Parts: sequence; C-alpha cells; structure tokens
Amino acid sequence: MATLLPYIAEGVYAGQKQGLKVNELMLWLTVGKGELKSLSDFEVAIAGKIDFVGYKGDLNIYLHLSDQDAAAASGPCVFKLNTYRDEDATYTAQKGVLTINAVLGGHKQSIALSRYRRKGYTKCELKGHTNVTAYLEPKK
Repeated sequence: MATLLPYIAEGVYAGQKQGLKVNELMLWLTVGKGELKSLSDFEVAIAGKIDFVGYKGDLNIYLHLSDQDAAAASGPCVFKLNTYRDEDATYTAQKGVLTINAVLGGHKQSIALSRYRRKGYTKCELKGHTNVTAYLEPKK
C-alpha cells in the first residue's frame, strides 16, 4: 500500500521534534535533531541539523509520492535531500518497507523506510553512494 503512514513511527505528527540516532557497537548515539515540518498520506518533509561521520550541517528531506495512489505497490515520487533533488525517483512498497530509488548528485541511492520496534522509531536505511542506517526518534 503506497501511503507513507504505515512506514513511519506510529503517532508522529507535523510540528513534532525528532532526534536522529545511529546504533554503533550496541550504543544509541544521537547525531542530529529536527522537526517534522509536514506529514500526510503522500508527503513528508523534515528540517534539521546533523553531525555525523564527516558531515556537519543541514539535513532537509522531502518525499512526495507523485501518483497519490494508496492502492499502488510502486510508482513515481519526488525525493529531495538538502540541495539534491530527483523529480524522477521511484518507490516500491513491499513487506512493510517503502523503498525510494533516486539519483542524488549523479549517484544512485536507495532509501528504505520502515517502522522500527524500539520506542516507535522510523528506520531509514541508505544504500548506494552512502551506506548508513539511521533512526528517527519522535520527541514528546
């Protein structure tokens, strides 16, 4: 099913603060923070800051499922990461994971979003030019 809400932590809402964490050697480290700027069935935007592995600065993410078809298992989307934008990105929804395939700065990147059991986190797994798994932690 191609709406965003089944793939992100339950109970999150626009305006909510988020922590960005990584799990390194059994330790949960906070490497960034931000705010969920917008959230709907077909669109999410996050604005924040990050300080992790050689990058310190803005972290702005935007995802829009362009077809706006809740019954679709795959389709077109727009994905933006900071200044990189792919208007021709695609998504696939399968087995509890929403995978976005985009070209950012000339490099292929896959971003897999899913719910993570620990405290209702959203798991974000990047593969391709950058390989890292990060978790969005909703703040109360």
